[in-house]
Amino acid sequence: TRNPNHGDYTQLRVNAGTDEYQGVSIVAGRQLGERVSVRASYGASEANEFAPFAGQTTAVTRAPVEPGFSRETGAVEGRFRLTDKINLTAEATFSTVRASEGDSIYYHENTGYTLASYKGDLEADTDWGFVTLSAYRNESEIEYSFGTQDVTLTTLRLQDLFRIGTNDTVRLSLEFRQGETGSFPDPTNGDFGYETTAFSAMWNHKFSNAVDLTLAGRFDSVDWSRDGEPNPLLYPFAQADYDVSIEELSYNAALVWRPEFGGAVRLTAARGVQAPTMFDIGFTMPVNLGGFFVVASGNPAIEPSIVTNYEIAYDRALTPTMTLRAAVFFQETEGVKSQLGQAPDVLPPSTPVPTFLFDNRGDTQVAGVELTLAGRPANGWSWDANYTYKQVEDDMSLFPFYTPLNFEEATPSHIANGHLGWTDGRFTIDGYANYVSAINMPNQPVFGTITLDPIDSYIALSMRAGYEINDHFTVAVNAQNANFGNGEVTNTHHQTESRVWVSLSAGF
Repeated sequence: TRNPNHGDYTQLRVNAGTDEYQGVSIVAGRQLGERVSVRASYGASEANEFAPFAGQTTAVTRAPVEPGFSRETGAVEGRFRLTDKINLTAEATFSTVRASEGDSIYYHENTGYTLASYKGDLEADTDWGFVTLSAYRNESEIEYSFGTQDVTLTTLRLQDLFRIGTNDTVRLSLEFRQGETGSFPDPTNGDFGYETTAFSAMWNHKFSNAVDLTLAGRFDSVDWSRDGEPNPLLYPFAQADYDVSIEELSYNAALVWRPEFGGAVRLTAARGVQAPTMFDIGFTMPVNLGGFFVVASGNPAIEPSIVTNYEIAYDRALTPTMTLRAAVFFQETEGVKSQLGQAPDVLPPSTPVPTFLFDNRGDTQVAGVELTLAGRPANGWSWDANYTYKQVEDDMSLFPFYTPLNFEEATPSHIANGHLGWTDGRFTIDGYANYVSAINMPNQPVFGTITLDPIDSYIALSMRAGYEINDHFTVAVNAQNANFGNGEVTNTHHQTESRVWVSLSAGF
């Protein structure tokens, strides 16, 4: 994103291609005097959706009316230089999207999103450091097949970044966050939400030109609550059960060593917290099975998932035109949060009706290695290639009865990417290849049998060729998944098709 303080500009792009794809975007920035600048952008696009995966019966029966995909976005930003050391930035954005998509539990949805955000940053260069006061609000309306969810998120943050001497940099931050939503999808159970207070700190120390260390930590205290009493004839939880407090610590640590023989060695360790979402805790949905009810319910007793990650990486230049990156990594997720499986978690008389719960379903871990080579030889050529190997081991609740998640089967062991590009004057051309090994991916219909469907390995080929007509206009031809034709099965939601489009860009 260009800063209009560095000069006025206007950029326009128009796209048109196969599958009725068409799109337009425009962004403009202007400087209004010495202390004020503004930037505005707008974009819109639409296209036919890919054909559904034949085994996903829900996707087949819910195939959207074309064009199935549409998106409209807009943003306006103002930057104000209040004094030589104080700046104010204000921003507002909106976005509307309609899309056919597979969700995190391998279920099909034709989803509509209406999003708006408002943000303000006040920055001051003071004797106590670079101080930033931020406030933002996100408003979301999400239309699912089973109901509409309205969510608001309001955040205030105060941050101070300062140096101690020449070798130490410190960042301190205090944040307050409030999230609210209506009862969903059953609208009768009272609004619910949370309030979060978080403290964070970061310290970077430069021991020498060869060694530096970065440590960062964050403590979150979250308080959940519900305003109404869920129907006691259906749901297993009372209003008081939603008065839940969660306190967790997360951290990041990175040590960088630049040895005399060249390159840089990076040792990193991190502990992340996947906090329960509004779905995980507050979801309430009764299902009428011909006069007999069952319930799908969030779970106020669900706990955060804890993600621990370790990595050792080495970067160096092999020659003046070639670089190498090699890394080994290990990641473990404890208490994986999962939506409901096929078997009820609680039965009468412990609950009014059979109840399917969101809950923690076990642990999973992945270990792997990543290798990347990149080069920029003479005569306008450039290339890069990378390969990743992953080995996943699950210790989860029984699939598919208590969880639709199966990371061992659904994670490809081998992923490889390659790119070759050439530039000559005003002409550029780039080719891309992507390989993904075979997997078995879960497939979930509505209250049907969750299956593991085989997805064969595949290679996807893409390219872009562009020509700068002059200093203001560029035309490009793009082909994505060019070898897929009318459909290649890459997941259990849709068949990925090849797409070709032409773009015309103008800049002033």
